[in-house]
Amino acid sequence: MNVFKDQDVYPVTILIKKCKHTDNGTVKMTVMKSINELAYTNIVQNKIHYKDIYWDMYFFSKEISSLLLKLFSYNKIKSLPINQSGAATVGEAYKIKEFLKDDLNSNGFKLINTGTIDKYLSLWGIYRTQYLNDSYLNPYIKPSDLEKISRARLIQAQSQKIIIAGMSIGIEAFFDNNGEYLPGKSTTIILGDCILLKFILGLLNSTLISFYVNYFYHSLKMAGGYLNIGNEVIENLPIPIFDNFQLVNNHVDYCLASNDPEKIEHKMKTLDLIIYKIFDLTFDECILIDPKVEALISRMQYKKMTSKELSKYSIPQKS
Repeated sequence: MNVFKDQDVYPVTILIKKCKHTDNGTVKMTVMKSINELAYTNIVQNKIHYKDIYWDMYFFSKEISSLLLKLFSYNKIKSLPINQSGAATVGEAYKIKEFLKDDLNSNGFKLINTGTIDKYLSLWGIYRTQYLNDSYLNPYIKPSDLEKISRARLIQAQSQKIIIAGMSIGIEAFFDNNGEYLPGKSTTIILGDCILLKFILGLLNSTLISFYVNYFYHSLKMAGGYLNIGNEVIENLPIPIFDNFQLVNNHVDYCLASNDPEKIEHKMKTLDLIIYKIFDLTFDECILIDPKVEALISRMQYKKMTSKELSKYSIPQKS
């Protein structure tokens, strides 16, 4: 009998048997095409399976599961010498609202929140900022007022930082180079050395990291495929062992200097290829992340290129 015939659910059945736990044991993850037909089975080593509670990656095809496990094996962003945190406590957020002004001619910090953050771009003053049930076009707060709320938040606002949107389909982050912005309550911020921050920014906005987040945290998605991108997600993203940051940062600087979304998107295609190489991905793994890769570079060309040579490679511009 098909007990789920009239129900819009995705059932998961767990079979458990008592046995002695060892790191050498395995866990079998089976996905069914129907109640009678097997789609595929992934067998995972205990020592890998029990490293965390996010088991989403084991329920995809073997190719995707293997790629996610490969990326999962890298060090995490939290291992870097950076200071990462949420932008404000709930109490601070409501106090900030009391001092918010909506005026283009301001000399204060621009308040930016999810919805006015795009990859490499601030949309402050272009789109309206939603903040605690109100809407602002040019929200700002005076430094003197912010200091009344929190000296620590004032220092954060004055600092160079990455600001990451808190609700998105893929990660959206931009770089506040001059300390102009006060991040809204739903965002995450990263402080640190400027060169390292730009390298992290390039990774965060990459197709690879968006792929990883969407599959690794698949069960946490909300309506429309949106994810709550908070501290825990960011700090546990994979980071390669790589110290020639300028290979990435040259492209990041171009994106930061441009206000043209089409030019930024074009440059990001080249940057994606560099990041695939830094993570030591095969061409087939690149295609798994983004099938459009085949139209940008040949298999042989990608195989022969070092990451340094890729930094000179340019995706042909549309005529």
